[in-house]
Order: sequence, then C-alpha cells, then structure tokens
Amino acid sequence: MAFREGFSRVTRRVQERIETLPGLSTLVEEIGRRAVDTGTSVLSQILLRVEASRRGAVLEGFKRQYGMSGSDLALAEYPTGLDMADVSMVDQSSPVELTTRRPEAYNTKVTVRAGNEDHTFGMPIMNAAMASIGGAEFTIAMQRAGGMPLLHRMWLKPEDFSKTEEQKNELSLQRQIAAYRQCKENGVEPFVAVPVNVEWVDAVVAEGAKMLVIDTLKMSTAQVMDVIRHTKERHPDVWICAGNTVSPKEAWQFALAGADAIKVGIGPGAVCTTYETTGHGSSQWTATALVAGMLKDGKNAKILRQKVGRVPMVIADGGIKNTGDVGKLIGAGADVVMIGTRLAGTDECGLQPHVKEVVDRETGATKEEKWFDHWGQASTQATGRGMDGKVAVEGVPTKVPARGPLADVLRGWLNGMCASFAVTGATSIKDMQDKARFIRATTHAIETGKPLAKVAHDNGARH
Repeated sequence: MAFREGFSRVTRRVQERIETLPGLSTLVEEIGRRAVDTGTSVLSQILLRVEASRRGAVLEGFKRQYGMSGSDLALAEYPTGLDMADVSMVDQSSPVELTTRRPEAYNTKVTVRAGNEDHTFGMPIMNAAMASIGGAEFTIAMQRAGGMPLLHRMWLKPEDFSKTEEQKNELSLQRQIAAYRQCKENGVEPFVAVPVNVEWVDAVVAEGAKMLVIDTLKMSTAQVMDVIRHTKERHPDVWICAGNTVSPKEAWQFALAGADAIKVGIGPGAVCTTYETTGHGSSQWTATALVAGMLKDGKNAKILRQKVGRVPMVIADGGIKNTGDVGKLIGAGADVVMIGTRLAGTDECGLQPHVKEVVDRETGATKEEKWFDHWGQASTQATGRGMDGKVAVEGVPTKVPARGPLADVLRGWLNGMCASFAVTGATSIKDMQDKARFIRATTHAIETGKPLAKVAHDNGARH
C-alpha cells in the first residue's frame, strides 16, 4: 500500500509539470498504472528521472522551441522503441555562415587518445568489423579517405570450418596480425577488432595495436568487463571500445570498468538476423539516445570523470540506410556511426566481383552488371557454424552492387552528413548533439519523405 501511495504522489508531481503537454499526461498515467500492477522498479525510475533529473525538460523544451532532444523524446516514448525512420529532425535557425553545405565548412573530425598519442580522423564513420569490408586493403583505403578503419577478426576460409574452435581462433589471430602488419607498413594505424579473449588482446597489443574494439554481439556483462579491466591493467595506454549493448545500465558498468568507447546496437544490421532468431534487439535510435543521454547527463558525466577520468565515446552500430540516419544518430548523442553493408562492394573490398551481361530494358543495349558477395559476421559463411544444423546462426549472406572507389563512397556519406549539420544549424559533431531536436514521424510522413524517382547509382549513401 505504501508503494502505491508513494508512486501516486510521484505521478501527480510529474503530471503537474507536464499537464499542459498534450498526450504526455495520459502516457504518465498509463506507465504509473502498469508499474503499480507489476510491482516493477524500472518504469518508476523513468518517472523519477523525469522528475528529479530532467526537471521538466520535456515541457521546457517545447516552450523554448519546437521539438525535443533525443534523450527527452526517447524517455517520453519509452518503452516504445523508435528507429531512425520513426523520427524526424526539426529545422533550426541557421546563422548566415552555414548556408554552404560543403564539408570543408564543418568540423567533422574525431580524435581518439591512446596513452599520450592522439589519432585524428576526418569523419565520424567507422566500418563494421566484417570480412567483406574489413581487410587490410579496405582498412588502408578507409583511413586515407578520412574514415575510421577497423580491421576485422574473422579470417576463416571454408576449408577451416571443420577445425576445432581453438584451431580456428589461432588461424584468425595469425591472419589478423599479418593484416595489421600490412597496414602499418602502409603508414596506417587501424582499430583492431578482438573477441572476448584476453590472450588475443595481449597478442595484438604485443604487435603494436593501440586501439581495440571488442567485437561480439552479446556476451555476459562480466565477461566484457573482465576484458576491459585486463586491458586497462596490463596495457594502460591502449584505447578500448566495449560492446555491443543497448542497455544504459550495462553501458554504465562498461564505463566504470574503464571503457574508452561503448558500441550500441543489437539486431539492426542489414545482414543480421538476431531480431528474427532470438527475439532480442532494440530500435537503434532509441538505444543510442538512451545510452548517450545517460552517459553524458551532467551529473553522470561528472561522476565518470571523477572515477575513470573520461566520458566514453558512443558508437552507434547498425541499421543505417542513408545519410539522414547518420545525422539523426549523431543528433541523438552518437559520436561515431558504424556502417557495414552500405560500405560493401567497393573496389578495395578484396573480393572477386561477379559479372554478367544484361540487356537494358529502356534502350535495349547490352551492359555489364557487377556485384559482390557480402555476409554477416555471425553467418555460416563467416564462421562455419550452423552447417550441421545443431546451432542457430544470426547472420545471412547477400549481394551488393559494385560501388566504385571507397573514397568516392565516403565522400557521399560526408556530403550528406554535412547537409544535415547545415539544416540543423550545427558546425561540429558536438554542436549537432546539442542542437538537434526531434519529433515523431508518422508512417505517412515517412512515405511522403521518400523520393519518387529511383536513384540508379547511389554509392551506398541512399536507400
């Protein structure tokens, strides 16, 4: 009874603050009833956050300007998950100097500090750790074009699939080290994907690797934290990214363990079947907004700086279909976005293309059509798992069109991202995070926003 009465008082106080905001009062009542009925504490914490931490930020945001910040909208809509297509950014007042959309007018650089060394990249775009886009040739081209290059870790060939897990790990590690050496010989210091395996971490660090990305869909929180702590204790000058997660609570634990960055995303990838296979996952925009909002909240950020000396970078991994999605994720709080399938099929992918002659339906002329194989890292094609039908796989193969040089593809992504900055009135990544405001988008609005004309060659930066 005391719980019910206490919760009702909290609900009334929140309602008093937002009673003039259409629809949200009803939402608060619904959440309150559900929490009372189930006796759970998660939803009550949401209301307490709105009351104690936000101090009416939702209402005040609407009073000051049209739209909400990413974290406010995500909290207001929780537990409904929103994807990038479910939200729209609202135009902000832009200063005269932002009338140009050329990338040179914007600060899109990202700096990663490993020990006493700063590694600066021209754009907040990292390639996914996938065999079809994360080899040495691709990684070298990625950094030279201004991107954030990530060397993948699944270096198996079909003839290796019958080997034991230990043998497969050893082969992959040896081949990854050889690829890392090739990158270094070409003047490139890549990020290096590692499994939840401290021996692997020690081996690549011994080769000189300075920036690691834990590459796993989902392991136990304790396992990932063990790798973070091991890395920071044994190799304090090494930068490490933890993940993947969609949980603000888990992200907070990774941050306190010493993670320099946290990768957000479970299920949204184009060649990932986690949603269908396991029923788990989260809408990428909501997950990014909630994790970033929790880590970067003023009080929480202060705690992290005091305890571990940093607020981790947020990397939004997966679900990106166009440059507008990049703008929405950065506006929601991401510092970097990770792209996989939309970067596949470039000249530097390291795979042999498939070519066939086709007849153009409009002109009748014969032309060559070229495409490449592409597959998820949790697929049978990458790991050999699932061939015997004894284990589920969470990735699929597909084909992607030939996109040309990687530098041209990345330029298209950068151009679109900077256009998003311009309309928002932002000059930098941090400015974009501060100024972006969102509204919910209806299904009709989403359809209306799509172009009628089909884009013949999109370089991966559009649908």
